[in-house]
Amino acid sequence: MRVCIVRDITNRKKTETTLADAQNQLVDAAHKSGMADMATGVLHNIGNILNSVNLASEEIHRISGSSKITGLLKARDMLLKNCDNMDEFLTRDARGKKLPEYFIKMSKVLNTEISSIQKESRELIAKTTMMKEVISTQQTYARSGFHNEQLNLPELVEDALKIQNASLKKWGVKLNTQFADTPACTGQKSKLLQVITNLIKNAKEAMNDNDQFNRPKEMLIETGMANDTAVYLKIKDNGCGINEEQLTKIFNHGFTTKKTGHGFGLHTCANAMTEMKGALKVDSKGIQKGACFTVTLPVNKAA
Repeated sequence: MRVCIVRDITNRKKTETTLADAQNQLVDAAHKSGMADMATGVLHNIGNILNSVNLASEEIHRISGSSKITGLLKARDMLLKNCDNMDEFLTRDARGKKLPEYFIKMSKVLNTEISSIQKESRELIAKTTMMKEVISTQQTYARSGFHNEQLNLPELVEDALKIQNASLKKWGVKLNTQFADTPACTGQKSKLLQVITNLIKNAKEAMNDNDQFNRPKEMLIETGMANDTAVYLKIKDNGCGINEEQLTKIFNHGFTTKKTGHGFGLHTCANAMTEMKGALKVDSKGIQKGACFTVTLPVNKAA
């Protein structure tokens, strides 16, 4: 005797498909949100760089506007008017007698002017190059997808620093990097850049009040091997620190210690690291004793 049971699973399949679509939409929205945050950071840093560009441009304009070249041109015109009796003009005319000494002094003055203009011009070139690199970095990561790939962690940190560098300089942050020779790790390129950029930004902002305590703003970024199967990235600051209660909530959705914060950043970073089979943890000895965020990622087995 045989018994056959037939079930209609159409509704269940529809539900599963709907849930899968919703999950994909949430992942896509999170990715776009992260890219939007990163784009905002890019624009902010481009703005900081443009401030330096404006300063250099204004300085070049000031130097050229007050240049002593006009005095040199007047002296030249004076010589041209007396070219027929040059000997007498230079030896007997009071104005002519002063010209040789004037030309000697002017050579030094004009040389200083040219050196200053060249210095500001080099600054302009450096800043415009920096803007191109920041924009190029953003475009490269915006095109990358959700797939895992082989990544060089120090190179990724350098890309994040391109985005944050102008802001770090403006805030007076002294940066120290220590990159060990580590194998490639596995992760999602754009998502990991968002995490690193966010952590660098948070570390910078954590040192906002250091001046009040007569404490320099120092940030350490270090990479190395966590164990045989994982690499680590540490971002350490000497800022406001985190108390014990905050340490237990720091990665919770909606939790923030910032007056203008929304509490999504670290929560999103922690989730992103979990998705990449990695981890994000934080250590702090307490208020005004700084904090250290550590990212770990699995080593690429094929590397």
